[in-house]
Amino acid sequence: MPSLRDLVAQHGSKAAAARALGWPVTTFKDRLAAESRGEPISVEAITEAYRPAAPDIGPRETPKYRVIAPEGKFLRVLAIGDSHDHPGIPDKSRFSLMGRYAAQEQPDVIVHIGDFLDLHSLCSHTREDTYAGKGKPSFQQDIDSAAEAMAAFEAELPAGYRPRKHITLGNHEDRAWRYENANPATVGQLTGQVENLFESHGWTHQRFGHWTLCGGVLFTHVPRTIMGRPVGGKTVENTIANDSTRSLVFGHTHRFNTVRRAKYGYNHGVTVVNVGTSMPPGYVADYAEGLPTAISYGICELVIFDSNIQSATFRTFRELEYRLGKRAA
Repeated sequence: MPSLRDLVAQHGSKAAAARALGWPVTTFKDRLAAESRGEPISVEAITEAYRPAAPDIGPRETPKYRVIAPEGKFLRVLAIGDSHDHPGIPDKSRFSLMGRYAAQEQPDVIVHIGDFLDLHSLCSHTREDTYAGKGKPSFQQDIDSAAEAMAAFEAELPAGYRPRKHITLGNHEDRAWRYENANPATVGQLTGQVENLFESHGWTHQRFGHWTLCGGVLFTHVPRTIMGRPVGGKTVENTIANDSTRSLVFGHTHRFNTVRRAKYGYNHGVTVVNVGTSMPPGYVADYAEGLPTAISYGICELVIFDSNIQSATFRTFRELEYRLGKRAA
């Protein structure tokens, strides 16, 4: 019967072995340490014990719904909006600032709403044969920059603090999946690096367009219309609240807002929260220059109980800098 150590040797790394089992890297490392203490666990037994009740899914797919925290618990959640990290922004102090705030407040769950990476290297809107296209970074530069950002965040967390960390991948991370779909010879090469980036830093993830449930509240990068396009517009939160059957948290438009919508039933309703963005304060992407943006730079604190959002508080980076100090590169 093969051991976890055998699986590491077979796949070449702990992260790859964890991915083969469908586990978070941190869970795999914990059980590998237990095995090294003389508690052997067979791969077959572990796989059987963690086999989902749902039918098997196809290769390179993930469950469309994922529960990261059960309903009924009182949960403090730190929600982080679109970061759009890329090599053109070498200063990672905003990630250190968010990490210091997480270390101080120690929420139960940390959710990044997606677009952690900009992945401009795979942008299909900028052709490679144009002047702008020649200035795009390489894919490896994008990955290395994001790894540095994640390390800056992690460096601020105390050793004994281990919250559940999860990311609902955005349309920018999805560029890797779209590129591989258009170039079948690359299948697994780019997406594997994106997944390994998050897993190796202790983050579980959910594919773009899928749903994560935390305390009965839905999290996704951006809900989509019946035609599969991201919901948008100046009153996007109202549109989502009208259609949603649960309270919902999303990002994508970079503007903090919260809307409460009454539903039929005794004192029943849903709350929709747009968590804003964690881009550097004042940063505006070139495609948004000149637009009425009203960008919200910061992070969002959520209190979830009774399968609903009890409160949503936005903390701007300027506030965090004043309270915690800024370590700019």
